[in-house]
Amino acid sequence: MPRLLPVTLSITFVLVSNASVAANERSVTPTLKQAVGRLLTRAEGAALVDLALENTEAKQAPDCSHLVHQALTSAGLVYPYATSFEIFAGIPQFRRVSTAQPGDLIVWRGHVGLVVDSEQRTFFSRTGAGPRTDEYTSDYWRGRGRPRFYRYVVGDRKLALLEPPVNTEKASAVETVAEAGNSSLVSDEADTPVDDASSAVRNNPVPENIQIVAERGKPAIEDVEEGLSELANASAVALESENRRRLSVMLVREFRVEKIKTKDGKGWAEVQVDSRAELSPDLTWKRARAQKLRWELRKDHDGWLLLSPKDRLYIPQSAAVPALAKRLSTLSAPPAPPTTHRQLGSLASLLNFLLNEN
Repeated sequence: MPRLLPVTLSITFVLVSNASVAANERSVTPTLKQAVGRLLTRAEGAALVDLALENTEAKQAPDCSHLVHQALTSAGLVYPYATSFEIFAGIPQFRRVSTAQPGDLIVWRGHVGLVVDSEQRTFFSRTGAGPRTDEYTSDYWRGRGRPRFYRYVVGDRKLALLEPPVNTEKASAVETVAEAGNSSLVSDEADTPVDDASSAVRNNPVPENIQIVAERGKPAIEDVEEGLSELANASAVALESENRRRLSVMLVREFRVEKIKTKDGKGWAEVQVDSRAELSPDLTWKRARAQKLRWELRKDHDGWLLLSPKDRLYIPQSAAVPALAKRLSTLSAPPAPPTTHRQLGSLASLLNFLLNEN
């Protein structure tokens, strides 16, 4: 058992460390503030796409939202990691647009990618088959519903890394013509104001299922692993507020899908879950151990769904640590009622346990 720091020292350690994990905290709040400044230009977006397609580290990401985050941050477009569910609702670093250009995010609930060529309607993302480029107007992607497009808000910075050596006046003229001729597939709600992030959904609930990218008819192990990763990371919002679903939370080191069984539109995925700790709704915790579980699979008119277990939430440790640190910081803000002292000590010792592998 790892040596635990005294409670008071643990709290101090976590609060000081809070700044170091702030870059990974969720950015959607009930009072979302839209970032101010210019948007990524078409030339910058095209350069971003070139960098993303060459980024070997991004291609090794476990799911679609981590691939996009790694590709953009490696290119200098910094934003706190967000799942596809959060991006779909709207986050401050991106502004929703009605027509796509290269470098924009294309988002469905449960999946996100990077627009490669808006004229060819292609985008780059990760599915169970790995990193790939596909047409978002194909029958399969149309079947997932209309996507939303989001463009990065640069602010007042110049992105030297992304600026190609082109004639500025010519590039501006080409961009204007291209935007004018770019037909819209796109906005899933015609009456939703474009560029108005404040109109996005703010109540960001824990998703209860995710549509699996399974273009071969039935979901393969790789398809379920990608969807499970995205769904589990999106469930981390449950750790940020006591008003979420009051379920115990398993903090997981690793998920591994070992077997899939489907028949007549129903089925299950057998998953090896390496959990490190179980957090109760009252914020007490205990150690956990590895176990095999069955995640339910169900087919509907849009394809296959992976359903979250109803008795517990399963959240990756990497997503849990920043969310728990944020929760600890909120609870410790003055005036902290005496009833939270035990919760503070419990959260501090849990974070200390999670941050010390040995």
